[in-house]
Amino acid sequence: MAVACLILAAGQSARFGNTDKLLAEIDGRPLIRHAVDEALASRSRDVHVIVQPDSVLLDKALAGLPVTRCINRDFASGIGSSIAVGVRSLAQDVSGALILPADMPWMTAEVLDALITAFEFTGGSLVTLPITAEGEQRNPVLWPKSYFKELCGLHADHGAKHLIPTDPEKLQKIQILDEAGFQDVDTPDDLAP
Repeated sequence: MAVACLILAAGQSARFGNTDKLLAEIDGRPLIRHAVDEALASRSRDVHVIVQPDSVLLDKALAGLPVTRCINRDFASGIGSSIAVGVRSLAQDVSGALILPADMPWMTAEVLDALITAFEFTGGSLVTLPITAEGEQRNPVLWPKSYFKELCGLHADHGAKHLIPTDPEKLQKIQILDEAGFQDVDTPDDLAP
């Protein structure tokens, strides 16, 4: 069963200021590298990074890594378009898409693998996502192939949250007690975990 990780890196970083937050350094590496390196260390077979056109500095940060670079020419319309571009780029034999926002530098390969393992255990049929100890849903979300058509239809400035099923027979929640990986970076003040 093949799972691909889609890393959403085509946002406009509006709240971060005049620089691209994905290039801000954490522990000597650009923020984007943290998410990509963890995805590559995970059991994801393929890693696709969705970027804006002419993302020269991001390309430089990703140089030499075995990732597929996907261009979202409609990035200004929002996150839904990036998800659609990423899903359309997947190989035919991919059975699940693990969608990871690039601005989650403390996410770990262990959490990604826990989601992949749970997904495989159910035969790749359930939307699989992490929850906190209090039961709050978090990213990343692993989507079965049966949702790819709907994901490819996204285009507005909202993600796929409205597609998450409420039927417990279609949804699998994995409790993650260490919540540090769920933190994202929106402003420079968020750079410390």
